Order: sequence, then C-alpha cells, then structure tokens
Amino acid sequence: YTAIDDFSGLATTTIMIDGRELATTTIDLFDYSLGQHSLVITALDKAGNQAQAQVNFEIMANIDSTISDINEIYQRGWLKGKIYYQLLKNAFKLLKIEAKYFDKEQNLTERLIERTQNNPKLTDKQKQRLIEQYNKKIAQLKKNRTKAIDRILDLIEKLLNTAKRQNQLNQPGYDIMISDVNYLRENL
Repeated sequence: YTAIDDFSGLATTTIMIDGRELATTTIDLFDYSLGQHSLVITALDKAGNQAQAQVNFEIMANIDSTISDINEIYQRGWLKGKIYYQLLKNAFKLLKIEAKYFDKEQNLTERLIERTQNNPKLTDKQKQRLIEQYNKKIAQLKKNRTKAIDRILDLIEKLLNTAKRQNQLNQPGYDIMISDVNYLRENL
C-alpha cells in the first residue's frame, strides 16, 4: 500500500487485521487462521484529516500451501523429528499426484465429449450414445477422485493424531494442520 498527502504531509499510518493493530508492514499469513479476514489501513495527515481503506480477503489452503505450513511448523520446532516431517510432506505430495491424475483423466474425457459433439461423421444418435458413456466415465472419475483424496486425508489425519499423541507435534501445529486437512477435504 502507499499513503501520501501532498499538502500537509502524513502524520501516521496504521494497519489493522481483524481489529488488531500491526507494528509492521510485512504480514505473515501463517499466523492467521483459514477463512475471511479484514485489512484496514488508516492514514492521518498533519492537518488532522483521516482516510481509511479496507480490503476483505480470504485465506485458503491448497496442497502446496499445506506443505509450506509443514515446513514452517518444522522450522519453528512445533514438529519434532524428521520422520513425521518427511512422512507428512510425502503424504501431501502423494495427494497432489492423485488429484492431478484424476484431473487429467477428467480433462481428457471432456475433450473427447467436445470432439464427439463436433464430429460430422457421427450421427446424432451415435453422438448421444458416446457422450452418455463419457459422462458416466466423468461421474465415476469424480467419485473415485473423492474416495482417493478422502483416503489419503484420513491417513494424514491419523498420522497427525499419532504425532500429537507422541508429543512430536504441539497443539498450535496440530491445529493448523487439521485446519488445512479439513479445508482440503471440502475444497480439493
């Protein structure tokens, strides 16, 4: 952000997220929960005039950001031992591969539908029959994708619970990871 006053000059600028004032202009979103947040910047010039801008934003999770969270939790010492660190990272990498596989298969099938629709050599009845088969395949792919993702996330959740139970993961780290897992379960 920038704040300028060409006449009297700026006296103060404050930044607040969710009603809490920040002492820095650099914000590490790791320290904020997933969901909706509000950033408010208030500038006061030397003449006493005030201006304010507000931006509402949402913090979301994806597989890559979750792997970054694992790295940060490990670096902060919240996750002890390289074994759980590597297991968690590898589990999320596997999750990424699974999701990518199903997405590619679905895109391929959607392109087949498009080609079938635009194929002048096929009759309308042939097109309809092929498209129905492709749509069934897409429905099955979506079902299998959800099942595969849920299976991996269930295993990750068990791994997190075991790490916490063995005092290898503290409560703040556990809370962040479980929040990420739940977000991915709903939005991946």
